[in-house]
Amino acid sequence: MFVDCYLLYRRNGAVTAAEANGLIGIDVPKALVVDGREYRIVEGEDTFIFWDELVDGDDRTVGFTFLLWNNVALRSSHLLLDTTNTSVEGDEVIIDLCPGIPHKWDCVQAFGSEVYQAADDPAECAILMMNWSGREARFDVSEGIVRPLVG
Repeated sequence: MFVDCYLLYRRNGAVTAAEANGLIGIDVPKALVVDGREYRIVEGEDTFIFWDELVDGDDRTVGFTFLLWNNVALRSSHLLLDTTNTSVEGDEVIIDLCPGIPHKWDCVQAFGSEVYQAADDPAECAILMMNWSGREARFDVSEGIVRPLVG
């Protein structure tokens, strides 16, 4: 299955990915339900992210890297601070969705993302992002667990 949007969120102590096809477009959902948990879009702060990809020897995506800028919600989130496959050094974030797989950095300079916070815990954040490069993912992608919250 081709994935045009990913949702990166924390599950079992690691960042994991779910397909979120079609959720980034003219109207981005103000709220999502992810595996039964409600997330609301972060408003009132700069959540714009330019990201690059980490790719394996077969040119498949294995992770992402980006700069945090002034994103207060994301900077203090469990997604970045309490996961086994994420590192933060200064403003640089590296999310390695295939730990142990050799990879190289690819300058994609992708954009088209939103940051969400769990309604029951603002420290639980998720990132909705486009598959800008159109590459196949080497990491596991959960299907059917992300939906927009309507009403």
